[in-house]
Amino acid sequence: MRLAVNVVALVLFGVPTVVLAQSMDCSKIKSTTVPVELVVRFDRFEQAYQVYREAGKTAVLWTRQTTPHGINISKAETINGFGIASSLTSTVDKVPDQEAQHRYSGIVIEDNDHRHSVSYKVSWTFKYRNGTARQVEQGVDYTFVSAGETTIGSCALAVYRGEVKFTDVTSGQTDRMFHIYFPELRIGVTSLTPEPVFVSLSTSFEPLRMLR
Repeated sequence: MRLAVNVVALVLFGVPTVVLAQSMDCSKIKSTTVPVELVVRFDRFEQAYQVYREAGKTAVLWTRQTTPHGINISKAETINGFGIASSLTSTVDKVPDQEAQHRYSGIVIEDNDHRHSVSYKVSWTFKYRNGTARQVEQGVDYTFVSAGETTIGSCALAVYRGEVKFTDVTSGQTDRMFHIYFPELRIGVTSLTPEPVFVSLSTSFEPLRMLR
């Protein structure tokens, strides 16, 4: 379950270049829909998020998760930070290439402000490259903790912090994670620790592509 949550939920620059880029681009990042890359380092892996914000609350979010076991690259269509459809390619053993559709019940994702506690369900329909498919239903209990700011380089961004419990409806297995949402970026970061390292924020990056 934890691997599935991490995967479904996925070139460092020199420090002077990063700081300079952030200083020049911060206003544009916060006030326009210019594409943005956020790089985050966790205990066992690093993840790059590349978001292409569209009109309203929609966006396309690419992620690259680099682990000791390989690389996962995913693309997700999102509304207000919630994934509604995604695809993934991977070099990690036992993580098959896949496409997924996400359906929500008990929550109106377009109206959720990420600043209130809420419980809802997500139904995932997975289709794999080998032609097989499966469905998974999860209960999600989100507890809002705080709203504030986080500074990445020289750019201060609004941030909402919460805690999430995922429960597999079939097995009853649970996972607990911390959730950090950047409303200006429309990026949500889930982590096993409350404070992952935010490495860089930039409008200059090489766009991600699927592995195959």
